[in-house]
Parts: sequence; C-alpha cells; structure tokens
Amino acid sequence: MKESHYEEVRSSFVDGERHRDFLKKVLKVFKDLASRNIYPTEWMAMKMLSQSVILNATRRVSVDLSSTFLNAENANVQLWFDYFRLACIFITQPCLQFETMTHAKQERMMSRYGDMRVDMAQEIVSKCRA
Repeated sequence: MKESHYEEVRSSFVDGERHRDFLKKVLKVFKDLASRNIYPTEWMAMKMLSQSVILNATRRVSVDLSSTFLNAENANVQLWFDYFRLACIFITQPCLQFETMTHAKQERMMSRYGDMRVDMAQEIVSKCRA
C-alpha cells in the first residue's frame, strides 16, 4: 500500500467517529496478527516479512493517530492505549527474539530486516515526545 492509497482511505471518512473506529479496528487486526502464530515454526521468512509489513503499516497509522488524536479536543485515550499495547506485543513476540536463534539465522534476519524491535521502540519514544 502506498501513502496515496492510505490517504484516499483516510479522506473517505466524513466524521471523526468513523475515523476513530477505523484506526481502532486496524490496531486490533495488527495486534491479533502480531500475537498469533499464523505460520509454522520453520517459515521464518514469512514471519519476518509479515512483521515488516505490520511495522511499516503501524508507522503510517501512527502518523495519522498523532496528527488527529493527540490534541486536547480530539484526544482519545483508548486509541493510544491500543497503539502502545500493539507496540509492546510486537516487540516481545517470539519470532523477533534474535537471542533464541542460531548465529547464522540472526545475521541473515538482521541483514534483511534489521532489528524491528528497536524500530518499534523508536516509534514509541517518538510518540511519547510528541
């Protein structure tokens, strides 16, 4: 999904309530995907690719969340709770715990995807500073 696609979806909401409901559902889907083992253990490439997609999509959603639901008049505590809960689940999921992998697999995953736990942690810090 390109930024223009997301903007097209975002602009289709006629009111803040529908926009909030959309973000809430998206965060729930991401949380469910990050917390479930949907691929067999040996499908590490698919697991890492799906986590990369979730991370990048979460970044787009977080920009929208910050620009719309961070100010005093539109602040939504539940949305922010859902966002931070997703981030915590994402960081602690077993497939991203490189310490449990062989050295060769660690290097392969780090060279291909980097440490996505650090990337998500940086997202959390940036939101806390906003």
